[in-house]
Amino acid sequence: MITKKDFKKICEMQIETQTAYCCLCGRLIKKKDEYNIEHLQPVSRGGVNDVSNWRISHKVCNSRKGALTFDEWKLWCVLEAKRNGHIK
Repeated sequence: MITKKDFKKICEMQIETQTAYCCLCGRLIKKKDEYNIEHLQPVSRGGVNDVSNWRISHKVCNSRKGALTFDEWKLWCVLEAKRNGHIK
């Protein structure tokens, strides 16, 4: 079983090798102080606190997502893009 400490080491190795991408925005995470461990299903909404629910994300993206589930976040992004005229 992978611990949160082990998962963070893996994330930091990916950042060092420039292969770490935010699960929320898809952009490269360039610095170790820019990332958080993202819970796809928030613990506050029944998500588990283990590797099956962890991903890497930018701190700012994680903060914007808040307590939304990953599916709710994707829907919010589509609706925002429509409101801003990026999608018809």
